[in-house]
Amino acid sequence: MPMPIAVMTSHTGTGDTVVGPGSTKVLCKGKPAVTMGASVSGAACVGTAAVSPNPQVLVENKPVLHLTSQATGSNPATGAPVTTPIIDTSATTILS
Repeated sequence: MPMPIAVMTSHTGTGDTVVGPGSTKVLCKGKPAVTMGASVSGAACVGTAAVSPNPQVLVENKPVLHLTSQATGSNPATGAPVTTPIIDTSATTILS
């Protein structure tokens, strides 16, 4: 199923932001595409985007993140573990 890919500044379900690093070679609407291992930072979760729903689609030899990719980390205030999906990709480019 085709899905929008995640880019720098995409948001998670908890409102946190994917901050990169992004690809220097693949841009969507002028923003770098992000791959597994990208950092996520915000008030609810600080961690990494670690699960891609389609690991066969690669950007710079790493699986690209899509809508519904999972970010895992911890809450910076409490230290509690957090898992949240990427829900806003800010891009309309579709990869299948």
